[in-house]
Amino acid sequence: MTSHQHDLFFTGLIHPRAGYWHLDRPVKMTEGDRTIEVFFRDSAFNVRVTFSDNHQLGHGEEDDAVWINPIWYEVEAAVRAVLDSLGFVLAAPLELEMTTGRADTNAIVGGLSSMPAFARVQGNRVDPDTLGKYLAAVNGNANVRHALADMRMALRLTIDTAFYCFRAIECLRQEFVRAEDRDKTAPSWERMHAALGTSKAAMEPLTQLATARRHGESQPLSHGERVTWLRWTRDVIGRYIEDYYPKHQ
Repeated sequence: MTSHQHDLFFTGLIHPRAGYWHLDRPVKMTEGDRTIEVFFRDSAFNVRVTFSDNHQLGHGEEDDAVWINPIWYEVEAAVRAVLDSLGFVLAAPLELEMTTGRADTNAIVGGLSSMPAFARVQGNRVDPDTLGKYLAAVNGNANVRHALADMRMALRLTIDTAFYCFRAIECLRQEFVRAEDRDKTAPSWERMHAALGTSKAAMEPLTQLATARRHGESQPLSHGERVTWLRWTRDVIGRYIEDYYPKHQ
């Protein structure tokens, strides 16, 4: 298959916008066959990604959106590294919001405010009964609150998805701790697995990825792995809040 030269462009905002964050000059990085150029100006960012690939872009927005999203997930880590460098020096907790992306000359896709592929419901509205289960579970329950916060981070920080997914499950595990366990964790894990239909074996790949990141090691996480563990973890947490918790509170 013939190799094609691609130019992808991503634009978005840097929060908090009031800081008017900027770079005096663009930052250029190389990752494999990709060249990434990062521009910050007045709390907006532009990223240009140039690379050769034997994948021919589609000709419809849906096809291109499916193809371009994994590229952003990978490029985002490099953009965040630049942003974290700036934020560290200035002691500013800065965040990215990607708003649009363009692939070559034939596709424009918008940044997603939510991710339907991982959602618990269809559409943008949550019925009161379903939301009520979540509100009841987080009311006075720090473990569930932390689990939901970790899933927010898992969706946001693509390179740390596995770490935050595992930590979210660890938060749920705390709900199954008993006084007689003392300092042993195995009994609470076993109770959680029995209650939620999980298992140590099924979690082992996630455990390895998360443990490596926890100890400072950087392991590659493919787009497919990210999607798999996001869906798996969100399903476990949703099952706890929507099915288990109402019956055992």
